[in-house]
Amino acid sequence: MVNRIVVGKWGSEVLQSRGQRLNLPAVAYVAKALPMGVFFVWSLAALWSLAQQTWQTEAGSLAPLVLLLGLWSLFECRARNRHLIAAGAIGPAITVVCVILPIYVIASAIDMVAVMAVCVWVGGIAAFYYFNGAALTRACGFPLAFLGLAIPLPYSLSMTANLFLRDFIADFASRFGRFLSLETAVDRHYIFIDQYQLSIDNACAGASSTMSLVAIGLLFAHWFQEANWKGYLFAFAVSVPIALVANVLRIITLLVMVRTLGPGLLDTALHPLSGVLSFAFALAMFGIVQRTAVIVRKGAQK
Repeated sequence: MVNRIVVGKWGSEVLQSRGQRLNLPAVAYVAKALPMGVFFVWSLAALWSLAQQTWQTEAGSLAPLVLLLGLWSLFECRARNRHLIAAGAIGPAITVVCVILPIYVIASAIDMVAVMAVCVWVGGIAAFYYFNGAALTRACGFPLAFLGLAIPLPYSLSMTANLFLRDFIADFASRFGRFLSLETAVDRHYIFIDQYQLSIDNACAGASSTMSLVAIGLLFAHWFQEANWKGYLFAFAVSVPIALVANVLRIITLLVMVRTLGPGLLDTALHPLSGVLSFAFALAMFGIVQRTAVIVRKGAQK
């Protein structure tokens, strides 16, 4: 009599003896589902905190788009490389969970949403490795790393970036306004035009739109160009100045409209709509630059 253990598709063990197959209790299913269930609960708590805080602000309004694009890219990468799927070692996955679990609990207790999001991101990578193996994890390295762009910046970093961008954009917009024969002056992040004083707030600084355009640019390089460091570097180098220029043009347009129609228009839907139009303009400019670069590269190769 020969007994042997056969590992099924999802890790369940089947005992085969004398041509008869007997399914053992689904302990293996529970062992697989338990860490996924824990990670699912973690993710829901972190996403709820993000939805209640960061995502309700203009600065974090584009983060859900980055998250959805990253998840779609990850699923697409997994489907394209299904031949690499294998069971990952449980030891590294458990080690990662044991390290980030207390950090997540403490961050949740003191409402540090950014740290909670980092823990979920790291835990998600560990879960992906556990269910799909090391080979597929390496193949899907870019989508996994891309999901990290949905994590909000820590307050200290975001404030430093916003302060720099507010002063830079106010000064540049004021200079450009004088070039257009507008009577403008600047005092740090305040712009004066005629008798009006306008403030460049954090939401208008452009940090969110810049990060979102960088994320979409990197994703574009991953999808439609050769996935190498040169393509990613070019996408990053192009995205940042395009986003800044588009935001400056938005501020200049608002200055002209305030001078013509008065500051009351800033309290209308036109103000937030200008941010959407500015991002769409930046996205179109990025597409044109990328397409031009492809044409020039192909012409140089001939």
